[in-house]
Amino acid sequence: MRNFTNDFLKIFKYPKLSKYSTITIGSGYEEFVAEILGRGIDKSIYLVPQKDKRIEFKELKVGEKFNSKILEKFGYESVERVWNSGEYSILGENVLIWPYSAKYVYRITLFGDEIEEIDILKPDNRKKIESVKKIRLSLVNEDVVVGNEGDDDLLVLEFVPNVFVEEGVEDIGIRSLPYFSVVSLSKSSINILEDYKKRGYEIWYLTHDLLKYKSEKVLAQYIDRIYQIEDQIEKSLNSGFLYEEGKILVLTDSEVLGEITLKYQEMDKNIDPSSVEILKKIFVGDFVVHEDHGIGEFLGLTEKEGTQYIEIAYAGSDRLYVPLYSSEKLMKYIGSGKARPTLTGLNSGVWKRISRRAKEDVENIAKELLQIYALREVSKSKKILSSQQQLDEYWKFIGEFDFVDTEDQYIASQNIARDLSRESPMDRLLVGDVGFGKTEIAMRAAFAVVNGGMQVALLAPTTILANQHKKVFEDRFKQYPFNVSLLSRLQTSSEKEKIKEDLEKG
Repeated sequence: MRNFTNDFLKIFKYPKLSKYSTITIGSGYEEFVAEILGRGIDKSIYLVPQKDKRIEFKELKVGEKFNSKILEKFGYESVERVWNSGEYSILGENVLIWPYSAKYVYRITLFGDEIEEIDILKPDNRKKIESVKKIRLSLVNEDVVVGNEGDDDLLVLEFVPNVFVEEGVEDIGIRSLPYFSVVSLSKSSINILEDYKKRGYEIWYLTHDLLKYKSEKVLAQYIDRIYQIEDQIEKSLNSGFLYEEGKILVLTDSEVLGEITLKYQEMDKNIDPSSVEILKKIFVGDFVVHEDHGIGEFLGLTEKEGTQYIEIAYAGSDRLYVPLYSSEKLMKYIGSGKARPTLTGLNSGVWKRISRRAKEDVENIAKELLQIYALREVSKSKKILSSQQQLDEYWKFIGEFDFVDTEDQYIASQNIARDLSRESPMDRLLVGDVGFGKTEIAMRAAFAVVNGGMQVALLAPTTILANQHKKVFEDRFKQYPFNVSLLSRLQTSSEKEKIKEDLEKG
C-alpha cells in the first residue's frame, strides 16, 4: 500500500516563505497544509490567528537540569504509558514526552536530575530515529501545528480565505471541493468526476475502510490511486480538496462513503456533544443496534420540523427516527464480521426475546466470574519479593539487560514487582508482538521467584521454541547459580526421571 503523504509531498510545490508568512488556502485545510509544510521545510511551524501573537514555549536541552513541574505548568498530563500528544511518563531514569502537535515521541535520559540524552522515537513502535540536543515544548492552548523537532528557525503562518490573493500573500493552490457526493453515483457526480479527468486531473481516494471501497465497482474506474489512512496528516483531513498546481483531486470517505461529520458548534447548543458520538463511528449503510428495538441499518440524518434525527431502517418498511439527544441508545453493530445480520421488526417482539436470553446468559457468566474472583481474593501465597534486598536484586538483574527498556517493558517490570510483593497470587497476561521483549519480562519474573528460593516452570507450545527458550535462559542466567533444564519428548526416559527427581528435591 502506497503512502498518501509521501506521494503528495513529491508533487507539492513549496511556496517561498519568510519567517512570518501569510498564505491563502481553502477553508478547513489549515492544519493539513501546515503539517505538509512541516514535512518539507526544515523549520518549526506555528499556525496563529495574527502575526503579533506572542508564542510561549520552553526548551529542554542536554546538560540542563530537568524538573517535571514545567510539564505540568505547560498542561502536560502524567500517564503510565504515553499514547497521545500532550502526555508524559516518568519511567525511572527515562522520561517519555509527546509534545503538543509534534510528529514524534521523545525520550529524555536523566543522570540524576540532569538531561544526559534526548532521543527521537517513532510513536508506533518506539524505535529510535536519532538523538537531538534540545526539544521545544509548547503550551497546551497554543495554536501550534507542527514543530518541536529542535529547529532554531521558527515559521509562523497566518492564513487568509482563498477568495482572492492579496499582495504579499502566497497562494498554495489548495481549494475546497465543489460540494458533491458520489455515495449514490448520481449522474451529476459522475459528470463532475469525468470533467476533472478530461482536464488532466488524477483522482486519489483516501479512506479509513478499504473493504467498503472494494465493493464500489462503478466508482473504481475513476480512481487513479487509493490510500489507507495511516498518518497524522491524513487524519487531519475531514473532506476532499483540489490541488491545482499538481492537478490532483483528493476524495475522502466524506464524499465516497457518505461519512457524516458534525461540528459541535453547528449543532443545537442544547445537545450535549457526547450524544452524537455514534456518528463519528458509522457510515451510511452500516448496521446499528438500538437497545430497545434491535438491529437496523443506518440511513443518515434527516430533519423534521427543525429537529435532526438519525434515520434507521428495520425489517420490511419499518423506520425509526432517533433524535440526537437520544443517540446514546445506539451503538455500532459488530456481531458477524462481513455477514449481513437479520434486521428486526419494530413491533415483532423478536428483539425482546433475544435481549432476555442474552441477559440470562450474561448473568450466569457474571456469577461464575464473581465466584472465581472471590476465591482469588481469599487465596494467599508467599510474598516473593518480601524484603528490600530482594527488590534491589530484582532491579539489579533488570539493569543487566543488554538493551534500553521500552516504556512497556519498564511498566510491565514495575507491575510484576508490585504483584510479587503482595500475598495474593499474581494473575497477569503479557501481550506483545514478536520481538517486543516478552521473554525478557518472563525471565525477570522467573528471576524474582527463583532468587526467593522457589522453582519456575515455563511452558512452550513446540519443542523448537522450548529449545530456544532454554538457550536464552541459560545465557541470561549464566552468572547466577540457577539450574535450567529442558523437559520435552526429545529427552530420554532416564533424563526425564532425573529432572523430575531434581524438581521434587527442590
